[in-house]
Amino acid sequence: MRTPTATSDRASAVLGSYAEYLDWLESLLNGATQAAGLRDEGPVDEGAVEQGTSGPVFLSGRGVGERLRSFDTAPDMVVLPAGSFEMGAHPADPDAQPVERPRRRITLPGPLAVSVTPITFDQWDACLTDDGTRHCPPDATWGRGKRPVVNVSWHDAEEYVGWLSRKTGERYRLLSEAEWEYACWAGAPQTDRYPWGADLGCRQLRHHAWHSGLADLRTHPVGLLHPNAWGLLDMLGNVGEWVADAYHRDLHVAPSDGTALQSIARGASCVFKGGSWLDSPRAVRPSARDHFNPDHRSYKVGFRVAMELPQQP
Repeated sequence: MRTPTATSDRASAVLGSYAEYLDWLESLLNGATQAAGLRDEGPVDEGAVEQGTSGPVFLSGRGVGERLRSFDTAPDMVVLPAGSFEMGAHPADPDAQPVERPRRRITLPGPLAVSVTPITFDQWDACLTDDGTRHCPPDATWGRGKRPVVNVSWHDAEEYVGWLSRKTGERYRLLSEAEWEYACWAGAPQTDRYPWGADLGCRQLRHHAWHSGLADLRTHPVGLLHPNAWGLLDMLGNVGEWVADAYHRDLHVAPSDGTALQSIARGASCVFKGGSWLDSPRAVRPSARDHFNPDHRSYKVGFRVAMELPQQP
């Protein structure tokens, strides 16, 4: 796999087109595939969008790209590097909302394992069978299996990660909002509203996200669209994803170390990220954020999980 320095140097290069973005993406995925002994499934596509030069700074490459799975029905995890990035909407994003600003520099101090996909019905039902939860979420008649689980509240998601932690002895949890956004960018240049550029007509978004313009009013099995540069799938669209943070009306209070924003208010709403099958493209962006009461169960919101890793001495 590429070293963190080589990866960040490549991410800092000017990518003049969507095709070049996909070449860069494929090179990173090929490196991760060779390191982890996995089959290459990199995307191929064409197009042309404007792209820029700045990107996250990687601080540590320990285990980056390594795939982990604790047991057969546990989520597949991939190790992300520590690093810094700009959280929040790009100044040039015409769809940015006040809740996505001000843009803040965030530094994640250590590597983190993140589930490759949102948690699926198969994975949730394994928890249910093992008495890790009593909640059997309805699937809205779309089917279960590899579709992302929906109709789970923030508290339900916390119950699932608690079960994973007890079963494995590892510390699973929800991602913080900053960790989620960092994972979504996956080291791409942060010079526009998407990792692949401005995409003002959303012509390229369809290769990365199920949204209201193409999802046929339902979720879809995970993993059918392009992965990002760190091999993460369905980060945008399909289902919104609960994160650990309490909601605040803007980002000026976002912790600079990437930890979750806590609240002392009883029943404070919680953030979800990424947009969903029901949302228009303007809501399916890395910086987009929304919130529900933590008890709310929605057919457009699921979650993915993180697993904490030891930091380098």
